[in-house]
Amino acid sequence: MASIAKLSISKVKNLTALGAYALLVVLLGLALLSGYSELDEQRASLSHAQEQLQALREQQGRLPEPTLLGADLPPGSVLLSGDKVSIASAEFQRRVAVTVTNSGGTVLSSQLERQDATEPSLTDITLAVECEIEQDRLPKLLYDLESQTPFIFIEGLNIRQRSEAADRNQAPRLRASLRLLGHWRETRS
Repeated sequence: MASIAKLSISKVKNLTALGAYALLVVLLGLALLSGYSELDEQRASLSHAQEQLQALREQQGRLPEPTLLGADLPPGSVLLSGDKVSIASAEFQRRVAVTVTNSGGTVLSSQLERQDATEPSLTDITLAVECEIEQDRLPKLLYDLESQTPFIFIEGLNIRQRSEAADRNQAPRLRASLRLLGHWRETRS
């Protein structure tokens, strides 16, 4: 009987060891499958990134070649013209009035606010303009002011809708207050 008990205990130990070994093999197999799954996901992600890169490279081929800085500027000087700052300021006011009128607006007032020398030969000229313009024409006015030479920079913009009732068939008219900046350089003889 003792030999049967020894044999049973021996078999139980062997079966336990075999079960532990089988469990270890199964866990190792699951770990390998999980690793392969992650590797497969990474391959798919890499493939997707390569496709996106190829699409961007193809798009880049369709883009126009970059130009030199300033090559697409409109003709003319980027600075306000005039022999004296007062002449440049008057030309600045005139040009803004013409641009507002050509955009379908009306200049209500314009006033030179300041003329500050930022460098020994460069002067900033600031102009405050109050105008009335239809709502749908305001973007054209802003574009025209900033897209031509000499350069005019919009420093401030305040827009209010007119209080009186307008004709229902017309676009609403707005009152726009603009702070504009232009640069003038003194020419030395």
